[in-house]
Amino acid sequence: MTVPSRLSIGILASTGLHLDSFFVRIADLLRAHGHLVHFAAGTPMEHGRSHVVESLTQRPRLVNLGTGGDLRRWAQHVGADVVLVNTATAGLLARRASLPVPVVYFAHGLHWREAGARRTAHWELLERWALPGTASAIVLNAEDHRWFQRWAPDLPVHQLPFGVGLPVDAFQPSPQPDTNVVVWIGEHTTRKRPWLALEVAAELRRRGSPIQLRMLGRGPLTAELTRRAEELGIAADVHLPGFVATAPELQSARLLLHTADWEGLPRVILEAMAVHRPTAAFDVKGVRGLPSVHLAPDRDLGAMSDIIERELAEPTAPDVYPAREDLSDVPVVTTLEAVLSQAVRGDARTAHRA
Repeated sequence: MTVPSRLSIGILASTGLHLDSFFVRIADLLRAHGHLVHFAAGTPMEHGRSHVVESLTQRPRLVNLGTGGDLRRWAQHVGADVVLVNTATAGLLARRASLPVPVVYFAHGLHWREAGARRTAHWELLERWALPGTASAIVLNAEDHRWFQRWAPDLPVHQLPFGVGLPVDAFQPSPQPDTNVVVWIGEHTTRKRPWLALEVAAELRRRGSPIQLRMLGRGPLTAELTRRAEELGIAADVHLPGFVATAPELQSARLLLHTADWEGLPRVILEAMAVHRPTAAFDVKGVRGLPSVHLAPDRDLGAMSDIIERELAEPTAPDVYPAREDLSDVPVVTTLEAVLSQAVRGDARTAHRA
């Protein structure tokens, strides 16, 4: 099949917030390369125009029975050549919708901590159920890459070592300040485990090495974090400014603390790399193997406190950070163009279904 030089690309996610967070810049770069980009999600975007698919939800619901037809009509209406889908629910529904065009699955992170775990077995079964409708997959970590290789060995899988990248000009490197400020960035949710950051701060205060912990973001656990900080006697050490610009916060901090249960590839760690700040994190999927990240055994508060004390005592050498061009989102677009064009040619889908 001849691939048009100008693709019409549908980009789909469960929520408009997700498109706002990860794909607005990518869409701008794709458009600058001459492609047409059409957004769709179950909720409106704030920073772009999108089609709202009323039957598409963030978590599976009965209303999703109508999503397949809604997505087929959307793809036909915008004249899509290919659909790039992200997030778990949208990814499952789009790949089972029998769309008239190939579907490329951008797996920011398969929904489990470790493959084979009983408590997330249903997610693995659903992902396997969706494989026949997958033209190709894009992953961000080695564990997810291995999962696709096991269950779909003929499926083209592309790993992006630094995810969708960053607009690096917005994240300028600077020397580490001589300060005890540690920043935590993310939604205050169970998967992000923000309470562990409080436990680490309490341990460091007990050791006589207190930190000023700035916990950016907001979520269902925010009020509980305030209560827990008071309970631990570290309320004066903890600051919750909400959603604020991350670059200035990272530049003002000594290091980034990351406590999530699992990740695809955390953007905040890439941002820390770009401004030349190390990260202290637990050894979990999506984090291990990244440069300038110091790992503690999962949930080991003592080991994590040891790492932070070392980082507060000695600055990190700048040569441990990736080159800025590796962190940039500009080359990612070239990779996406190649992956999407391969899907449109049809050889990826044919090879998987053979």
